[in-house]
Parts: sequence; C-alpha cells; structure tokens
Amino acid sequence: MTDRIDMLVEGQKYMVARALAMILSAIGTILFANVLGAGGLGEFYIYIVVAALCIKPASGVAVAVERAVSDHTTTDDGTSVSTGLLIGLLLGCVVAAVGWLLYRGTFSAGIHDYWIPVEQQLLLIALVPSWSLYEVASRAFSGAGHPGDSTIIDATRGGIETVVQIVLVVWGLGVTGLLAGATLTTAAFVPIYLSRGAVTIATPSLSAGRRLLSFAKYSSVTRLAERVHRSGDVLLIGFFLGPAATGIYEVAIRALRYTKYVGRAIKRPLLVSVSQDAQTTTEAMRTLNKTGGYAGFASLLAIPLAVFYGEELLRLIYGSEFGDGAIILIAAGVYYTLLTHSEVLSEFLHGLDRPKLVTASIVTAALARVLVSILLLPTFGLYGIVGAMLCAELLRISILLYGVFISTTQQYVPTQVGYQLVGLCGAMSVGWVLTAVFPTTLISVSIGVVAVAAVYLVIVGLLDVVVRQTVHSTLSTTASYVSRR
Repeated sequence: MTDRIDMLVEGQKYMVARALAMILSAIGTILFANVLGAGGLGEFYIYIVVAALCIKPASGVAVAVERAVSDHTTTDDGTSVSTGLLIGLLLGCVVAAVGWLLYRGTFSAGIHDYWIPVEQQLLLIALVPSWSLYEVASRAFSGAGHPGDSTIIDATRGGIETVVQIVLVVWGLGVTGLLAGATLTTAAFVPIYLSRGAVTIATPSLSAGRRLLSFAKYSSVTRLAERVHRSGDVLLIGFFLGPAATGIYEVAIRALRYTKYVGRAIKRPLLVSVSQDAQTTTEAMRTLNKTGGYAGFASLLAIPLAVFYGEELLRLIYGSEFGDGAIILIAAGVYYTLLTHSEVLSEFLHGLDRPKLVTASIVTAALARVLVSILLLPTFGLYGIVGAMLCAELLRISILLYGVFISTTQQYVPTQVGYQLVGLCGAMSVGWVLTAVFPTTLISVSIGVVAVAAVYLVIVGLLDVVVRQTVHSTLSTTASYVSRR
C-alpha cells in the first residue's frame, strides 16, 4: 500500500533523470553511427526490437504488479512482487528459448539466410529474462509510490549502459559490444530496485499469481501490441530494405524520441494517482485535464525544426548517409505528438481499471500499421512507413478518446494543446522566412534552430499561464540560488 504521490514532484524527478540520460544516449548514438555506419547500427536496432517484443508478456505482468502495489486496498504487496518476479523470469526464459529455436529452425530450413554470430545469439538469449525481471522490479518500485525515483534509477542504468557500450565499441567489439553493454547493465540493476526499502518481498502464492495474470492477460497483449505498433516497422524495413535502411530510419526516429519524455513524465505518476482515485472519476478526469495537454509540448516544437533543418542536421551530426532520413524526421515530430497523448490516455484508462479499452486501441492500431506498411513499404520505401505510422497512431488516439468518454461520461478537451498549436504556427512562419532569405550554412542553420525554438516557447509562454508561472518560478529559484552563492 502506498502513500499518495505528488505528481508535480514525481514528474520533475522524471524529467531531470531523463535529461541526464538523454545527453549520454545522444552522445553514444552519434558515436555508434559514425563508427558502425547505418548497417551496423541497423543490425543492433533489429536485435533490440526482437528482445523488446520477447519481454512484453512479462511487461504486462509488471504493469499488474505496479497497480497491485499502488492500490490502497492491497495488503499483500510483498506477495505480489515476489510472484510477479517469478512469473516474469519464467516467461522471459520460455520466450527466449522458443525464439531461439524458431530462429535456428527457420535458418536450417532455408526460410532465411540471416546468420547471427553465436556470441550475439547468447547475449540475446540472456537479455530477454534479464529485461523481464528488470521490468517487474522497476514497476514494483514505481507502484510503491516512487515513480520519479524509479525513473532516476532507470536513467542511471541507461547512462551507465551507454558508457559501457562506448567503451566496448571503441575496444573494437562493434555490434557485440552494444549487445553486451545492454545485457550486463540490465541484469546488474535488478537487485538495486529490490534492495530499496519501498519494495517488500514475500513468499510467492498461487492466489497472487492468478490475480496478476487476470490483469496481465490484457495488459501483456497491450504491451506486445504497443511494441509491434511502435517498432514492428523496424523488422519490416530490415526484411524489405536491409539493415542500412533500418539504421537510417532508427537514427531519425531516435533523434526525436526524447521529445516524448514530457508525456512520459506525466503518464507514470498519472497511473498511480488515478489508481488511488479510481472510485472518483471526476477527480481523475480533473487530473487528466490539468496535466495531459502538455504531453506533446516538446514534440510539436520538433516539427518546424525537422521541416526546415532536418536534413542538414542529420548529415552534420550522424554522417552523410543519414541525410536520407529527413522525411522520417518530419514524420517523427507528428508521430511523437500523437504518441505522447495516446500513452497518457492509455495510462489514465489503466488507472481506471479499463485495460480492455487500451488493448483494443493498440491491437487495432498495430494491425493497421503492419498491414499498411507491408502494402506500401516495398513500393514506396521509407515514404510508405511514414503513411503507415501516422494513420495507425491517428486511429489509436481516436479509440482512446472514445474510451475516456465512455469510462467517465466526460470529454477530454486539453486547452493547452490550442496554445501549443498557435506557437507551432508562429515557429513555422519564422522558419519559412529564415530559409527563404538566408542560404544554408552552418551559421544560418544554428541561428534558425534557436530562433524557431525561441518563437515557439515565447508564444506558448505568453498564452499559457501555467507555463508562464513555471518559467517565472524556475527563474526566481535560479536567481535566488545564484545570489546566495
């Protein structure tokens, strides 16, 4: 049983932790892209997507554990945690074994000729159960009333993982070094969550297992469908276009993935908060309307930057071969704007114990994205992926909005998004003028990026009183600290 959490404090912890991890991850990606090239980087991303798909059954159990621990009516937190860890480990081992047997069988039968070095096979097999345990442990700690601290630990793990990977890649291990870094750090951080005082461990029980699996049967399908929805196109690109195209696509997508962390800072505390208020939908809806509209704040800003300066930035930062990903960069800005709002709505419905609605939305969107990708990708290449990803996410968010309405009998109308769209129009206008007047140089691109971002932030700050008060409070706190120094 957990105490009520402060969503603002937990969200701030999330943003600080993610900002630090983001810096290290960005440095690592730039280094990996320049050292391994699009082909090597693409291979690693394909492996990670495969592992991420394999851990989704355990991920659903992890969500069930988090909800059980955060529920004020639960008195067996320790039993739920230990049972969830045992189920997660078993699921991870079984799925890893089945996946390896399928790979070897299809290779031996000549269905494909993609050979993975033995050492990389072993690392992938070890990564799946390690990652499964990590999911359960981190969710348990978050559900115990520490979503912000959970994120700090996760960000620390991500930062250390990047450092280890950089060392191993520089050492000459290439893709194997990237996999080794991910596997070792993930396994090493599982006991860190469990050793924290907030997480209680007790003897596993069949009754706790039944409760967790009852919720997880929907949540696991949801998490699997979410991963297929978000990353299934990586496997399709790898199959139809090869690892190099996968590397270009993933670099462009990952260049903007940090914009979704504003939404992530909202959604995890939102699930815990709504779970605590699950019997008062009016209060839960008030929380959603107060915070949900800021989910796509950073993603909207990325759109004008990608439209006017995307290709130049990709070539400059990652290498000339990555410039072809400019169209993906633009689509990623729109996609992450929709995705962040979808994730917030999904966590809201999970907190209200409406997992069926979330499952329906993500399964429908995942199927639509895969089918449209298969139809368009062979003919239109990466452009086909753009159409598939945007259509599917629009479908998903439409279903979720309907789900919120029928669950609360209230419409979700975030007024903050209107202010952000006005800022987007202003930023697009400034970007259009600057690119029309000045030739493309390093100096003009640098000035343009700063100007576009500044116009967006100023306009939103002037229109949105919450943003304005937050900026004023931050500046006042900073000034007070500096004066004391």
